[in-house]
Amino acid sequence: MQKNSFQSNTQFAFIISKLFNSPLGVMYGLLAFILCKNFNATPFEIAVLISSKPLVAIISFYSVLIINDRPHNLKKLIIWSTILGCLPCLFFPFFSHVWFYIFSSALFMMANRAALPAWSEIFKLNISSEVRGKIFSQGSSINYIANIAIPLIVAPLMDYYFVSWEWIFCILAILQIIQVLAIFSLNINHSGESFNSLKKDYKDFSLKNVLIGPWKNSWILVKQRADFRSYLIAFFLGGSGLILVQPVLPIFFEKVLQLSYTQLALAISVCKGIGFILVSPFWARLFNRISIHLFNFYVTLFAAIFGLILVGMGQQVEYIYLAFFVYGVMQAGSELSWHLSGVIFSKCEDSTLFTGVNVAMVGLRGCIIPFLGEVLYLFNGTFTVFLVSVLFCLAGAGYSLMSDLKARKLIESDQLIGVND
Repeated sequence: MQKNSFQSNTQFAFIISKLFNSPLGVMYGLLAFILCKNFNATPFEIAVLISSKPLVAIISFYSVLIINDRPHNLKKLIIWSTILGCLPCLFFPFFSHVWFYIFSSALFMMANRAALPAWSEIFKLNISSEVRGKIFSQGSSINYIANIAIPLIVAPLMDYYFVSWEWIFCILAILQIIQVLAIFSLNINHSGESFNSLKKDYKDFSLKNVLIGPWKNSWILVKQRADFRSYLIAFFLGGSGLILVQPVLPIFFEKVLQLSYTQLALAISVCKGIGFILVSPFWARLFNRISIHLFNFYVTLFAAIFGLILVGMGQQVEYIYLAFFVYGVMQAGSELSWHLSGVIFSKCEDSTLFTGVNVAMVGLRGCIIPFLGEVLYLFNGTFTVFLVSVLFCLAGAGYSLMSDLKARKLIESDQLIGVND
């Protein structure tokens, strides 16, 4: 099969996957608000729900063991992750309990995270570096078109028929299982397999190797690669700012702003989706022209602006639409940076370990930050949470800028040494 055939085949499978997977992801994005509105969920329950997304990333981190130097397992991992992630939704109309919904959300997020290293490596094997960003942005834009359309359809139903959301989850889960057929058609370019200089022998699947091996390899990688370490720190700070507010937002929307599902859909899906779609082509072009550290600086700066709008909005509902438009602009760049950073930093090595470290860092962040947001809210209210979020984001932006300047000086120093030689 020709390289262009692999590229078009991968593009088709990736876009179909995004198109059918995103509606269920949209509904899970509304789950915290649903639990607050319909079940009067406590701040602790919301914090657990929000933290479950990054926490399960630690478990999904072990998916790297399945695909590390095993390209024949890439497609299998995506297929089984897709099916497993949506199974609990089939039972939503028959079980009504907050903790069951939290469990199903965690399983869905874990399955999605587990597939990310596989998609990253498939992009590296099947798609040329010149168009990876473009194809990824296409998939993300289609994802956000669905993010706009689905809430506009389901939000009025949820406002007038309070139990309809359970059947919506069930129907969307069935659609997600059907899209697995597109993944079956995916072909892998095994002739382009990359070599991992940190390769370990995983044939011996002892408990020690399974539990400790990935963390040991990750630690070695982070110690050896200062550039990747700088990226992780900056992304950790900026991401902490964003996740800090997540346990508070559903309560803020319900108790302070008293938003309906339709208003929430307009803000979170439509305004955020429009911002995402409008700037995705710009982020894709910029991604290929500047360093990833400088790119991260601009992305995290938009995250800080989002927090500043929350700080200043008070009870004025109209500002929530502006805030989530800015969030969409930020997220378009953030997803591009996060998903393709492993490909950039890995160079000629296997990208799955780099992507796996990214996933693990998200999990470690989720162990602490959502509960910090809950504590700040309980003792100081939403204003303090939003303000601390801004400080985290500004710290991440500043660190990214420092990393870019440091990398430039290092390149200039190497060039000067080359001239002198």
